[in-house]
Amino acid sequence: MSTLAGQPCVVCGTPTATRCSACATTGVDLFFCSTRHQKLVWSAHRTMCGPGKAHPLVAPPLSGDELQLVLDTSYHDLPVADFSRVLKLPASVASRCARKGKVNLVRVYGAMSDLAPDEDFRSAALQELAAGSTGDAFARVATQRWLATLRRFTWALADFPPGTDRPPALPTVALAAALELAIRPLLASAPLPPLVKSSFQHRLLVVVSVVQLDPTDATLVAESLEQLLDFLTPEMTRLTTQG
Repeated sequence: MSTLAGQPCVVCGTPTATRCSACATTGVDLFFCSTRHQKLVWSAHRTMCGPGKAHPLVAPPLSGDELQLVLDTSYHDLPVADFSRVLKLPASVASRCARKGKVNLVRVYGAMSDLAPDEDFRSAALQELAAGSTGDAFARVATQRWLATLRRFTWALADFPPGTDRPPALPTVALAAALELAIRPLLASAPLPPLVKSSFQHRLLVVVSVVQLDPTDATLVAESLEQLLDFLTPEMTRLTTQG
């Protein structure tokens, strides 16, 4: 970690001069008041820490468990209205894919990409996203955008069994994508400047990492979320002024 003028710790808000030096080289400033707080989020942060990953942010590939959940959700038939709340669905595509008023991601993907009837959805849509995927092809914007879309779709629409107290374990980045969905309306769904977007996504990971602590520390959850919202306040003000 490197030092700079005092800034709030992304975990608890305590003023500190210590930041992640690897991320700082990319322009992303993440301050930690202690080694303990850095370690609390390290398991998630390390997958996107430093040059080539921090900015532009490159999310990790789908783990085996996550890939299976993505597949299960992709084949699950959903009412057109429910599907459209998560992913924009052109009327022309809906009419081609709907069966008794329901669609699934596999049919929609096939219709929008002209996937051949005998071409496997997994190999066509997910092969570049699975564990072990690295390099320029994985890091390119289109691939990362599709990966983020799949994660948002899966978390929003996954069919968990009734009575499930906690859903199956997913990578923290998947939960961060769900949190981003919840917060985005505060920004009027407007695009963020690239560096702000990367910094925002890193802070989402911090909040979700704290939420997943066992046992849960309610104070840290509130403090980390407060730091995230404080970070976004200038952007919310800017968008309000522009509006």
